[in-house]
Amino acid sequence: MNGSILINLVSAQPVPSLIPALDPRFGVTEVILLVTEQMRPQAKRLARVFKRHDIPCRTWEEAAPPFDPQGMEDLCFRVVESFPDGQPLLLNATGGTKIMALVAANLFSSLDRGRVLYVDTAQGLIHFLYPGRQKPFRLEPVLGISDYVTAYGLHPKIPRKTWRRGEPLPALPASARLLAENAALLDRLLGVLNSAGSGVLDPDRKAEAWPRKIFLDGYFSRTKMVSRILSQLEHEGLLSFDRANLVAISSEEAARYLSGGWLEEYVFARACAAGADEVSWSQVVSWDDPGEKPIANEFDCLIMDDNRLYLLECKTSRFLPGASEVVYKLDSLKDKIAGIYGQGALVSARQLPDHILSRAKARRHRVFTPEELKNFTFVLKEWLNGG
Repeated sequence: MNGSILINLVSAQPVPSLIPALDPRFGVTEVILLVTEQMRPQAKRLARVFKRHDIPCRTWEEAAPPFDPQGMEDLCFRVVESFPDGQPLLLNATGGTKIMALVAANLFSSLDRGRVLYVDTAQGLIHFLYPGRQKPFRLEPVLGISDYVTAYGLHPKIPRKTWRRGEPLPALPASARLLAENAALLDRLLGVLNSAGSGVLDPDRKAEAWPRKIFLDGYFSRTKMVSRILSQLEHEGLLSFDRANLVAISSEEAARYLSGGWLEEYVFARACAAGADEVSWSQVVSWDDPGEKPIANEFDCLIMDDNRLYLLECKTSRFLPGASEVVYKLDSLKDKIAGIYGQGALVSARQLPDHILSRAKARRHRVFTPEELKNFTFVLKEWLNGG
């Protein structure tokens, strides 16, 4: 199949259009996008991904008719005739409307130089519809996080940290490990640290120099484990005790760490250890939407594994009765950035109320509880493998 021209039928779900083009087994040298008027913005997004991989791509100028069999057949003939005889043509019949896909597949299967494939992301297979009697290919992990989010209309910025399979595992601060692995027993302490970190970041204290002092407001038992954690936080230079429960928080970065950054870093490190293909921590993206000020979002942790994107939202604050904002946010962002192939999860270091658990379950989001953080690498690996 080396030297093939890939013809993609563009639809709202971009992943099946990307995979064959980026898989070296297909030897794609150019991509042609057949697109309806409605899908032209999606074609531009796909073209940006192909450009990043130095794959020539062009959108066929004539719009594809979504519900006109004869018109679609005529269009396909014009596409075929634009290439010299003997040029291998590979049709990806996964996208488009059903009429577009059926008509195109029928025409390309009548050509000696034509091949037709279908990308089955659910089963992880690429099926060859023509010629037949060829075993399906297992999908190879060819998509990166930037590829995936770009195809959904986002412009990724450089994340705080990123890791790819084969690289050394990132170091994990001892304080993050202690807090996460003992989270189920530290509810009060986590609340106190979260409040302290958020407190010194109050806008009213913006002009105040660092370090900034604040009382660890709230009761928590000074158990052996709590004392060990506080000593470790002090050892790492995040805070220092002035007297009793009055502490000085060293920097803005330290404050953000105490108010939840530690959980994000823990999740990032454990996701890398779980053997994912790529992991990003604190990934900021801006959206395609027009406007003077583009809309931006920050994702705590993004995982790419086997061409599927996973969104993880990390929370260390307590949920108020009736509050479901975090689940609604996960709903919205998962649909927009990951589509039908991606999955979302909420990672909480605090006990969750029943209404949050019910809402997340109804929306098929995975919820990782404080108890699961202790063996999070194993639990996460199980989830990524479909468990």
